[in-house]
Amino acid sequence: MVDPNYAAVSEREPHRKTPRSYLITGATGFLGANVAVMLAEAFPAAEISCLAMPGTRLLGVVAALPQVRCIEGDIADVEVPFSDGCVVHCAAVRDPASPRLWEVNAVGTGAVAEKAAR
Repeated sequence: MVDPNYAAVSEREPHRKTPRSYLITGATGFLGANVAVMLAEAFPAAEISCLAMPGTRLLGVVAALPQVRCIEGDIADVEVPFSDGCVVHCAAVRDPASPRLWEVNAVGTGAVAEKAAR
């Protein structure tokens, strides 16, 4: 739940604008799903895109949010469409024995940073 006393950036600093769109990587996981819910509560007019690996699904609470859309893709794939707003990178592989550990945690993070910087 978002703190009701929290003031959005645009309210605290009127010269700065709150992004209208967000892209969340790792939205099928614990952190990404909670970020999606918190952003939806804090910014009801925002468009929220959640990047999910093909074959995975968003948690019910996230999928039920009206401003959330799911984009299937892989963060290691540089062709994934990125929004012109804010990117919240939550994707990671936690299993040290996973064959995708390096691809997701290093290559994927680099791809996200490179795309977000454009």
